[in-house]
Amino acid sequence: MRFHTLDSWRGICALLVAVMHLPVLSHFYAEPFFRNSYLFVDFFFVLSGFVITFSYGGKIVDWRSAGTFMVRRIGRIWPLHMVMLFLFFDLELVKFVMNGWYGGAHQVPFTGETSPEALLTNTLLIHAAGIHDVNTWNKASWSISAEFVVYAGFALTLIAFRSRATLALALLAAVGAVVLLDFSPHYMDTQQEFGVLRCLFGFAVGHLVYRLYRHTAAGADGGPRFGTMVEAAALVLVAIFVSRAGRGPVTMFAPLLFGVVVYIFACADGFFTKLLSTRFFRRLGELSFSIYMIHLFGVEMLMKVANVMEKVTGWTIKAPHVPGGDQTEILVFGGLWAMDALTLVYLAIVVVISGVTYRMIEKPGQRLFNTGLLALQGQTEKGVRPLAH
Repeated sequence: MRFHTLDSWRGICALLVAVMHLPVLSHFYAEPFFRNSYLFVDFFFVLSGFVITFSYGGKIVDWRSAGTFMVRRIGRIWPLHMVMLFLFFDLELVKFVMNGWYGGAHQVPFTGETSPEALLTNTLLIHAAGIHDVNTWNKASWSISAEFVVYAGFALTLIAFRSRATLALALLAAVGAVVLLDFSPHYMDTQQEFGVLRCLFGFAVGHLVYRLYRHTAAGADGGPRFGTMVEAAALVLVAIFVSRAGRGPVTMFAPLLFGVVVYIFACADGFFTKLLSTRFFRRLGELSFSIYMIHLFGVEMLMKVANVMEKVTGWTIKAPHVPGGDQTEILVFGGLWAMDALTLVYLAIVVVISGVTYRMIEKPGQRLFNTGLLALQGQTEKGVRPLAH
């Protein structure tokens, strides 16, 4: 069984985050919905909690199965993460060599967010565990670092609490939400300081939603089935909430709302479910991780090209960000419609390149780790003592 509609949601969320990060003065840029699309990272966390519980909730029963789970998760996220980290390292190296002419160096290369220490923590996937004061290297990767930590916590919780694991996760989610509410300056808009707790909150909500789904689906009638009107209402509610949420305390409701939406689309069979189940959206879902991981490198390259063009031509291509924006600089050449076209071209390029990275990095990386895992398990079953950790 596979929840194709929920996979499609991943692709949509990844594209929305990509639009939010693109520093191009288009009709999209200043719209509150797109400026607040950082919240769709929380949709990722809720989806992860739902899908991971579905796939592994009944399989993690001891240290060996927990180890298998973690190796599979590392194989899913680490290969592409390392390729992107290598590309960002190369970009920083070019910046170091050409510093003073290349432009756009707001800090000394290989310091701060691109320090050697941050390179190590990124390699180990622990850079979102409160170690750094700033977001580092491939800034989108903070969320997979937070998920990696939460994956380990999830496995430990299942082993330690067994039948009471759901209650334990619910309590952990409540604690995480309280800490975010009391101590996070921008509530759910936190990455380095409280990123793991933010992820834990959303992941636990997704876990609880899956348990609810299983409970209701186990009924005699197979559980509730939602139609087009309920789906449409859910979409409208998400659009209104994200547009108005900003960075205030109301953002604390995001994982709960997204949990409701995940439940609805896990049970729905209306028009929007059928639409999200089409080949196009399912393909976006397949490419969602690549879209999310590569899009900021595309932004970096676009801004570096703009830096060079300004120096060579003397044209004004960039300007300080618009009031309320998140970028220090934004591309402003051409009219709004031209910038809209640039945004769409950028998204198309990201999707096309994601198809390549999915086929050449993600899938081979998964196969490599899975093959190694099977080989290790085969040795263990034959009585060969595994290497000590």
